[in-house]
Amino acid sequence: MHTMHNGLPLYMSQVSAAALQALDSVFTKFLKRYLCVPQSANNAIVLHLTNQQPLTKTLQRRAPHQTGGLIFPESLSGMKRSFLADVRREIEVYNPIPLIPSFFWSTRIVDVIPVNKFYRQRLMREIFDLHHMDICTNKKHQKDDNS
Repeated sequence: MHTMHNGLPLYMSQVSAAALQALDSVFTKFLKRYLCVPQSANNAIVLHLTNQQPLTKTLQRRAPHQTGGLIFPESLSGMKRSFLADVRREIEVYNPIPLIPSFFWSTRIVDVIPVNKFYRQRLMREIFDLHHMDICTNKKHQKDDNS
């Protein structure tokens, strides 16, 4: 992650929207893999449970503060650095709550995600209702879900 911060203000304003979206996608896939949930799991729930936001939002917030390591020649003293113009704009706060489906709010509340993969997977299967077909006793309902 620290590698992403090197030269962040230089490239952050020049990256395409598609590249930023791809970066967020990779980050979310990593979180889903860690939580042991399928790739089809709701992104907003994943980000909410892990107390994260899309990676690009984090990078955009950090960019203005990463200029300390950049050294410019004295001949540029007093000149405005154009690559910082877009970086200093206000970034809206990410709020996953409106994107979370209503079924999630009736599930178990998670304070801490287990470090042990077995228990983490078990907890996430319950929260995301991934074991519904294993425990549902209504056979007619199961047939309707499979069609």
